Amino acid sequence: MTLEMGLALAGFAIATGLALGTLGAGGAILAVPAFSYAAHLPHREASATSLLVVGTAALIGGLLTLRRCKNNPEEAKPDFKVALPFVLSGLVGSWGGALLSKHVPELALKLLFGAVVLAAAEAMYLRSTASAQESSQKTAPAWLTPLIGLGAGLLTGLVGVGGGFMIVPALTVVGKLSLKRASATSVWIIAGNAAAALTGYIGKVHIAWGMAGAFLAVTLVAMSIGQRFARHANPKTLQRLFAAFLLVIGIVTLIKR
Repeated sequence: MTLEMGLALAGFAIATGLALGTLGAGGAILAVPAFSYAAHLPHREASATSLLVVGTAALIGGLLTLRRCKNNPEEAKPDFKVALPFVLSGLVGSWGGALLSKHVPELALKLLFGAVVLAAAEAMYLRSTASAQESSQKTAPAWLTPLIGLGAGLLTGLVGVGGGFMIVPALTVVGKLSLKRASATSVWIIAGNAAAALTGYIGKVHIAWGMAGAFLAVTLVAMSIGQRFARHANPKTLQRLFAAFLLVIGIVTLIKR
């Protein structure tokens, strides 16, 4: 590994951890291009490796949040009752998407990933411009929950994204959770989706275990810092900054072959 590659991966790992820590979403959207462009892995290998990193980071982040909840009653707690239908449908979608991905051309997967990143950028920006009153007034039927979970899981398996950009807004609208509580809940759904997708990839796609371990170590440190920062930062500002970052990544993904 060259110095330039190492620095690029470290930068992406920091950004991945900060995204997971502050927003509870967006980790895989940053990890996939890190392994694809900085480490020069084929897209399927980059997707599988990123899912290992993001799924593990999300699980550890969720456990750390539970620990903080015991020590601080004001800490945003995950709502497992609301998360359950997302998890169950997401497991099916993630596993199926991973199996389906081997039948999809590499270029098509890259284009789909680029489109997903741009959609995530738009969704993040729209969330940042909506007022708290508008967000609280939004309603959606409960039957949409498993469909959203299935769609997020399918994207997880196909292109390696955790689906947090879909899950967090859905938790606030369908589950009526606050943004901070939705973020605390989403990491558990992301961890489940990533684990299910990995079962579909293992044995069929090469996973860069060593690279993933180093990336994960930096991600966890950045995620811990992000979680502490999120308690005092303006979530709207964070969403806009992340939306701008995603816009750049999406454009680069669609342009670069």
